[in-house]
Amino acid sequence: MIAIFTHFIIYGQIDQRKLDSLERAIESSTKAQKGWQDSFAKAQDSIYKSAINENDSIKSSAQQTNKVKERQRITLRIVIIVAICLTGVLIAFQQKNRST
Repeated sequence: MIAIFTHFIIYGQIDQRKLDSLERAIESSTKAQKGWQDSFAKAQDSIYKSAINENDSIKSSAQQTNKVKERQRITLRIVIIVAICLTGVLIAFQQKNRST
C-alpha cells in the first residue's frame, strides 16, 4: 500500500523551474494569440471599411447616372412636345392657306 502512495507522491512533485518555464510559455503563447487576434480584427475592419466606401461610391455614381438619365428623359419629352406642337401649327397653317 505504501508503494502505491509513494508512486503518486514521486510523480506529484514538480520542479519549480519547470513550472516557471511552463508559465512563461503560456504567457508567451497568450500574448502571441492576442496579437494575432488584434491584427486579424484590424484587417477585418479595414476590409469592412473599404467595402463600405466602395459601396458608397457605387451608390453615388448610380445616383449621378440616374440624374443624368432623368434629365435626358425630360429633355426628350420637351423636344417631342415642341415637335408635335410645331407640326400641329404647320398643319393648321397649311389648311388655312388651302382654304383661301
